[in-house]
Amino acid sequence: MFGAGGRVGRAVTAEARARGYEVTEAGRADGDVASAADVARPAAGHDAAVVAVYDARAGPGAFFPAVGRAPAAGLARAGVPRLVAVGPASVLPTASGAPLRDTPGYPQKWWEFYAGHAAGTDALRAQAPAGLDWAVPSPAGDFAESGGAAAGGYGFAPADAASRISHADFARAVVDEAGSPSLHRTHAGVVPARPPHRTRGPRRRPRPLPRPRPRQTATDSPNARVAAHVRRFEESAGQPRPGISDLLLTTRGRRSGLLRRTALAYVRDREADGEDGAAHVLTASHAGADRHPA
Repeated sequence: MFGAGGRVGRAVTAEARARGYEVTEAGRADGDVASAADVARPAAGHDAAVVAVYDARAGPGAFFPAVGRAPAAGLARAGVPRLVAVGPASVLPTASGAPLRDTPGYPQKWWEFYAGHAAGTDALRAQAPAGLDWAVPSPAGDFAESGGAAAGGYGFAPADAASRISHADFARAVVDEAGSPSLHRTHAGVVPARPPHRTRGPRRRPRPLPRPRPRQTATDSPNARVAAHVRRFEESAGQPRPGISDLLLTTRGRRSGLLRRTALAYVRDREADGEDGAAHVLTASHAGADRHPA
């Protein structure tokens, strides 16, 4: 991690170690990141390198191109296959295709800094050998003030001056690109993950629960003969009339809701009989009388 002492470097180091990666921190005391030899020495034996450096004492027009060339050469010499170099949003294309620095209202007092970074990416693109896979992620707009609250995720998007991302969320993107690259030889903007969109419909009143019906006891038919038949059915364990199949049928009145039971003769429909023998035909004909049983 070149530039481990800066805010981005600290966040990336913390994120990588939290995932179980071994991280070597490289700062100014460990050499000059603009020197290929100083880059190769601490990078040897590593799977990836991250560069997030800035030297306010050096002119941007000279510093950033050197920082583009030296890691490209030094990492190739050390056999490191992946480079993630943190860049600024100013040179990132917007949705319209124009660089963010060229959009109306974007601050112009740091133009030399913008131009230096653009030259650094161009130098990296020109210097990187085929065996070095590199990417330049940057905030799509800028970092959130005081680090900002982490959204817990990130995405990639064109430059947007209003976009703000926390150092923690940006570090997730950098560590992902170091270990499982999805960006190859390109510059991309990083934005915080959006919370899931929830649509609100009209509030509905909760449907009232049905009022429980009191337990009811089925009443027997008002017809004395039928009522006596029901009693004989119960007393005879279902055989009130030898040779005739009877059953008790309990129904609920459509209007009254009351339970009533009556005894009926039935025959088995052998053609429709299933394996469980449950196919029956009920006969409510008052034993074949001419008048309607009801």
